[in-house]
Amino acid sequence: MTVDDYKHLNSVNLYGVIDVTMTFLPLVKMERGRVIVTSSILGRVTTIVGLPYCVSKHAVESFVDGLRVSLRLFGCKAILIEPGPYLTSLTRLDHMKLTLTKAWNEVGQDTRDEYGQEYFDYVIGRTLPMIRSLGGRKVGGVISAFEQALFSRRPRLRYLTGTVTTLVAVVASVLPESLADWVCEKLTTACCPLPQAAIRRRR
Repeated sequence: MTVDDYKHLNSVNLYGVIDVTMTFLPLVKMERGRVIVTSSILGRVTTIVGLPYCVSKHAVESFVDGLRVSLRLFGCKAILIEPGPYLTSLTRLDHMKLTLTKAWNEVGQDTRDEYGQEYFDYVIGRTLPMIRSLGGRKVGGVISAFEQALFSRRPRLRYLTGTVTTLVAVVASVLPESLADWVCEKLTTACCPLPQAAIRRRR
């Protein structure tokens, strides 16, 4: 991934959220209303697959955390919806393959040599279908979370949707960082081969 990938995702996922929120914030304050923002479980847990996305969602969480405290002064609320993976246009297999192939072709030869063609082919052929298989089809939990955030007299500050998503968040919150990193590494190497340079250095 390049710096431009980070800039592009943040322009939509972060600055888009900030722009819309700030535009309507005077009306929210006037009516003592609620700001409800969709983030992601990847705003709490970071994976090396899709790192720019994780960075943008962590930033969204920080923005809403700060907004929530400042809005309390006006009798308003800021609420986060944190869905897990769902089957959307972003997780279509052809879309993911096209995005990854474009990124692979745009990085320098040094990076391609570092990872190796075998690594890229494995991710395209096996890792991406595995990621897609984790996506849920039923979005009822997300809709329910929005309904509660909108209409509940005492809404929660965050709504995690899905049992697996909730479990991941709880486990991530209690594990020491070093252990969490170890788990993340094991999960990563379980679905991706080691880069060629990493294999050479371990010998």
